[in-house]
Amino acid sequence: MKPVFGVRTAEVYLDNAATTMIDPDVFDAMRPFIEESYGDHEAGQHHLGRQAKEAMGKAREQVTELLGCKADRVFFTSGGTEANNWALKGFPSVRIVISAIESPSVAKSAAAAPLCTLKVVPVDSFGQVRMDELEKTLNEGPVKLVSIQYANGEVGTVQPIKDIAAMVHARGAVFHVDAEQAFGKIPVIPEDDGIDLLSISAHKIHGPKGVGALYIKEGISLAPLIHGGSQEGGLRAGTIPVHQVVGFGMAAEKARCSMKVEEPRQRALLKKLSVSLTEMAKGVRNGHPEKCLPNILNMRFPVDAFMLASTLNKEYGICVSCGSRKSSLSPVLKVLGQTDAHASQAIRISLSRHTTEEHIRFLLGCIQPAIKMALARSVS
Repeated sequence: MKPVFGVRTAEVYLDNAATTMIDPDVFDAMRPFIEESYGDHEAGQHHLGRQAKEAMGKAREQVTELLGCKADRVFFTSGGTEANNWALKGFPSVRIVISAIESPSVAKSAAAAPLCTLKVVPVDSFGQVRMDELEKTLNEGPVKLVSIQYANGEVGTVQPIKDIAAMVHARGAVFHVDAEQAFGKIPVIPEDDGIDLLSISAHKIHGPKGVGALYIKEGISLAPLIHGGSQEGGLRAGTIPVHQVVGFGMAAEKARCSMKVEEPRQRALLKKLSVSLTEMAKGVRNGHPEKCLPNILNMRFPVDAFMLASTLNKEYGICVSCGSRKSSLSPVLKVLGQTDAHASQAIRISLSRHTTEEHIRFLLGCIQPAIKMALARSVS
């Protein structure tokens, strides 16, 4: 393998939309609550429990400071998937509306919600919700819940959240937003955006896997997803993994402190990457070129994407993602109007605050020989 430039290991990791490496400061913040202060945060009768409770309170404040909301409006979960399940299944016997490119945890939760009927609204070729179709659907009959993602995890397209919220609330419906990809990358302020329920996750912002949260606007009554103890106000039972919550808090704090610098820096890197890949490798960008996240670039090249991604990794240590196998063609790209052939040629490159200009230059230096090798392997 040729020498590459990584943060901790010999790799160029450009699959940050899937998950991120845990930040060293996050790991350091978590360690004491694994090795020393390992008490249950509800065990107020001894010092270990009190230490855990204090740490939980601080972490909740760190997360809510990034969201710009009160601390008692955020409820910790095992991740974004659980938060989405909770939001979608919290209103039994209702009519639910979602977009055609929601994540599986939203789409499948909506389909499985007890005694609910589901309506799916189309998007345009960039991945933005068709506002005319949404309005038409909302006018067809009473709707209790609308769930639209803040930004798409495959192509990076950001939705007009405030406009959608106004339309949804005008019909008296509750508005849920899956913000796992947008949270910590761009400002996500649920009260300003008109969001009633918001799902977020730690591992997308250099926090630990296995912890997320659901923001619930004051006045919204949501049925508990997990019954049992009194944790999280009695809405989400189960002993809280304090070390993971502490890690989530530190990750949120670091994201908040770095966002003003990181958003324009990553946008500049992404623009350079998009222009260069278009010019030198005949790349075609998928998704909205302007209304998009600063860290996700989805591009199509004249080669099988799985073969290209495998070649980039095997030959150069570069990690990107794709969905090119015949059994797993990207459903998002198909909804955007891509043919099977084009959908099978798309790779996703996703950055983080640990991505450097050196990483981007290295990828640009490898892409043309990697495409040649992938084409040769596809033929043989």
